[in-house]
Amino acid sequence: MGQGVVTDRSQDFSKVQIFTGGVAGGHTKKYSESDTLVHDPVVVVDSSAAQVDLALPDAKVDGFEMLIVCSVAGNNVVITPSSLVGGTTITLDAAGDSVCLKFSKKAGGWVVLGGHSYFLA
Repeated sequence: MGQGVVTDRSQDFSKVQIFTGGVAGGHTKKYSESDTLVHDPVVVVDSSAAQVDLALPDAKVDGFEMLIVCSVAGNNVVITPSSLVGGTTITLDAAGDSVCLKFSKKAGGWVVLGGHSYFLA
């Protein structure tokens, strides 16, 4: 079974918990500094120390979906996909902010499926 992300029921999004189970499948990757995202289904970002700039290359598999969650904020998380439908960057600026993306060759790149309090520019 893979890993997934669950937040506690008090809605305190600063405490994202990683658990083993089949909810999201695959692996969870954690980031706390600028980097290039690997294609993991769940990405957890801690921006408490500094702004975190994350580059997102095109997926190799059409239809690949990923969830990016800001677990601890203090600074912005700026995601720059190589091809984003409808914008160029996605910003998360508070704990609990999230964005769910799907890579679609037909649409021309990464498509935002939804999320919580993200900013598309």
